[in-house]
Amino acid sequence: MSCEDQACAAGKDPPNVDFLRAFVFSSGGRGKESFAPPAETTEAPGIVEDWTVDPRNPRNWPQRKKWAAVSVVSMYTVVAAIVSSMMAPALPYIAERFHIVNPTELALTLSIFMLSFALSPLLNAPLSEMYGRTWIIHINNLLFVAFNLACAFAPSKAALIVFRFFSGWAGGAPIAVGGGIVGDVFAAEDRAVAMAVYTLGPVVAPAIGPAIGGFMAETIGWKYLFILVAGISALASVAGILLYRETYAPYLGIYYLMFATFPDLFNNVYHFGTGVAGLAYLGLGVGFTVATLAARNGGEGKPEMRVPAILVGSCIVPIGLFWYGWTAQARAHWIMPIIGTGIFGFGAMITFLPIHLYLVDTFTYAASALSAASVTRSMLAFAFPLFGSQMFDALGLGLGNSLLALLTIALGIPFPILIWFYGEQLRARSVWTR
Repeated sequence: MSCEDQACAAGKDPPNVDFLRAFVFSSGGRGKESFAPPAETTEAPGIVEDWTVDPRNPRNWPQRKKWAAVSVVSMYTVVAAIVSSMMAPALPYIAERFHIVNPTELALTLSIFMLSFALSPLLNAPLSEMYGRTWIIHINNLLFVAFNLACAFAPSKAALIVFRFFSGWAGGAPIAVGGGIVGDVFAAEDRAVAMAVYTLGPVVAPAIGPAIGGFMAETIGWKYLFILVAGISALASVAGILLYRETYAPYLGIYYLMFATFPDLFNNVYHFGTGVAGLAYLGLGVGFTVATLAARNGGEGKPEMRVPAILVGSCIVPIGLFWYGWTAQARAHWIMPIIGTGIFGFGAMITFLPIHLYLVDTFTYAASALSAASVTRSMLAFAFPLFGSQMFDALGLGLGNSLLALLTIALGIPFPILIWFYGEQLRARSVWTR
């Protein structure tokens, strides 16, 4: 069945032929037709070959080559995610070094990274679908190395903020194309495990970063956080350039607001040192990891089959927020709020992973779809810490986290239900869906 016949059968206008020739796409799902236009062979002009069985198709690569591609982009993404939060325990030292007394300015040195991190995919994802993934991730990772070194030796507060902004821009590139790479090399029935591996790093890394950053800031100094990251990124670039091959055929907002409460709670209430306080972030990491290990989906059925897991996660997240907020407010034993963060992390990951899978399953241009979805999340991650301390000062940890829990209930529960009942109809109306 040709792509024009498929479009007509679905009640859509046939896509422009020139547009179709601009890309090659294989659905890879069971019982589905290939969406790729036939390509001419070099051996016999006029004879067409089937892209679905072509060894050049990334979905027909050996498993080791597929996982090499996913591993490279995962390495790049993990390092960028660590940097997003690694300096959180070091903020008091940075305030002392640059004479920052305004809490909003101090929070900006941390969260400005997330502003550019949000904007970067808007440009890098479409570019990766015009010119390929390779140069987007490699060039940006080298820029990431340079700007992190610049952060380490920033001469002023303004310079640090500027370098953090450009570091976030470069670090956002692997996030922009990572989901697309998973969609490039794995068919729907094999995609869940690969997406779980890819998304685990970016989500767990911000919980690991403060644990490392706290001890480093307390012992050898905050600038070595950025030097370490630059060194790891440089090594990742060497491995990536050697291992990665082009995969594209034609060429938690609230999460960071919770971070804003950790230093005050564990340093001032539970009297943890800077290094030990960083370990408190690991509760989130444990929740994320358990959720990822629990993720199961065979890729069968339509994309809406991902929705029940999203709904379950949307119910668990507010439980974690209520638990964390009120146990912290009551100054219960320090393990109690950490358990709350673990519950939150579990629910967040149960939601996060199926959303990514749904977008990759649904949209032809998976990288652009994932990037569009990440904009709101990253923008909230940038903005929330700027007013987080003021909000919690006014409401307290109990009411403040209860407000966040109610927000997640209002936003997180109705939308999965709507997608479950009306998602297939919405997909049928779009020329951009599979």
